[in-house]
Amino acid sequence: PLLKRSEWLHVWNARFVVLTTEVLAWLRTAAVLDGGEKEQRAVLLHSSLRLDASDGETLQITVPGGAPLMFRASSAAELRSWHRVLGSLLSALQAEAAEVAAVLRERSSLLAPRPCTELAHMGSRNMRASRITKVWYLCASASADESFARSGPLIDPYRASALAPTGGGGLAGLGGSGGSGGSGENGGRALLLLSLLQLPTAWPLWEGAAPRAFHSILEQLAGSGVPGLLPPIHAEALPRRRRVLVLRRLLPRGSLRDHMHAVSTPTLPSSVKYGTALLSHPASAVLTAAASAAALAAERSSRHSGSAPPRLNAALERSAVPLPARLASSVGRRVLAAAAALEARGLPASHLHAGNVL
Repeated sequence: PLLKRSEWLHVWNARFVVLTTEVLAWLRTAAVLDGGEKEQRAVLLHSSLRLDASDGETLQITVPGGAPLMFRASSAAELRSWHRVLGSLLSALQAEAAEVAAVLRERSSLLAPRPCTELAHMGSRNMRASRITKVWYLCASASADESFARSGPLIDPYRASALAPTGGGGLAGLGGSGGSGGSGENGGRALLLLSLLQLPTAWPLWEGAAPRAFHSILEQLAGSGVPGLLPPIHAEALPRRRRVLVLRRLLPRGSLRDHMHAVSTPTLPSSVKYGTALLSHPASAVLTAAASAAALAAERSSRHSGSAPPRLNAALERSAVPLPARLASSVGRRVLAAAAALEARGLPASHLHAGNVL
């Protein structure tokens, strides 16, 4: 329970506040945890948010394009705790954004200099780890090189009509193509998904022969001809940054998990796609995920002709729909064949799940 300052009346109201790795949400009561609360508002965590609690009494969140959000706790110790936990999440997002900006400058032959679009919560790894461990970015290639498998114009990935990227990249089981082609406002450059994976704890060892061995393995994968394997467009160890740069192709059909959840826009945050989503704070220009979440709910409700659109939570709490037996058999056969081919080359098919089958 916290006090939140109303942006309209400038009075302090009691609210039940929930923090996840994706959102800071506030509700009138805790009944939302039992499905009883209908009024839900939240701010999507993003590197552009700024946090301040310098006066010792108020936690202030600066939201680009909107009024600042202001909260108070029952004690100074509780306020410091909120500031520490929320601050650690935002600091992690801001650190990743700074690393990506540096990569854009240093890899101008690969990537266009324009800023990437942050997709901090597209995957589910952060939610599972309860911290920021992996952030995706939607970027444009430096040129209209056909080898990047063009995917169309650079667009807002949170719009309901946006192209859908992969959920993580890995084994191709649904038969999706590289994209629609076309030039659009991006001049024919490819849309790429960028991620910076952290090197293991023994990262200083990567200063020697390890990077060469890493790149050799990637080259073998790319040239292996394993059916159903979708290698990254580019992968490069960056020992000084303690990162591995990975660029993946943008696939409009998403992953097997997206297919099972009837998700047409896989660039949405993970909780919107697969779980209970909290509506966003309308004053924020950053929080366009709210409009997409509503669009997704409306899209699903349209299947029930003649009925009123269900509440957003009700639409998104539905579990995944099992695959038809014939499709499940086809997908499973191709995934197992690709995994067996990797095993035969001494490479384990690890971290294999529905989000990595494309």
